[in-house]
Amino acid sequence: MRKLTELTSEGDAGRLVDALLVAGIDSEVRAREPWEVWVLDDDDLARARQVAGQFTPGAAGPDVARAAAAIREQRERRQSRAGRRMVQVADQWRGGPAQGVGPVTLFLVIGSVLVALYSDFGDPLTMTIQNLSIEPWDSPDFYERCERARCGGWSRRC
Repeated sequence: MRKLTELTSEGDAGRLVDALLVAGIDSEVRAREPWEVWVLDDDDLARARQVAGQFTPGAAGPDVARAAAAIREQRERRQSRAGRRMVQVADQWRGGPAQGVGPVTLFLVIGSVLVALYSDFGDPLTMTIQNLSIEPWDSPDFYERCERARCGGWSRRC
């Protein structure tokens, strides 16, 4: 983006932007006194200087303004068509913008609540915990292996 020129009138700056757009050069006006016209693509700067050199303030006719308006309208239509073809993948992965609790989540929550209730909230001596464990907690063999691991296995503190 490079500054092309400065003009004293906002209307003249707008007409220069229209003339540049008809020439195929994208530009914009910076809103401050004096009005600056900036070229958006640096590669178009040489051609923009030629168009600005041929531009006379106040002399641009309404045909340039109509042509620029037609180009802007065509770009807007093209952009709106492209916007309709755009897909938000995140919404598709989530199942849409409004999603509730899924069946798997509901099953896991209900199952967890039931296990908590039937095990007296984690009491290791209940039959539910014994059935869900690989090794029963109340077996002497279990406590013997725990004692061996604590005192003779990986820890030498006993």
